[in-house]
Amino acid sequence: MVPNTVEEINCVRPRSKENRPFRFEAAWLLHPEFKHLFASAWNKGEGNLLMAVENVNSEIRVWKEEVFGEYFQAKAYPSSRD
Repeated sequence: MVPNTVEEINCVRPRSKENRPFRFEAAWLLHPEFKHLFASAWNKGEGNLLMAVENVNSEIRVWKEEVFGEYFQAKAYPSSRD
């Protein structure tokens, strides 16, 4: 039997905001707060690699929304030029 839709193939699943893969943006390195944010989140892992990575991931997600959120929203939906 051949699947009729993409959903039947199960290739594409809508992802919630929390389940999106982490993507590093090079622009973060230029921001004056980033180095401190990263070091602080990493150190909360207390030597546990998995915990350190999870802390960095969650803290960067919050930070990027606060600092870069409006910029990326504006880029995703540019206003039309008249």
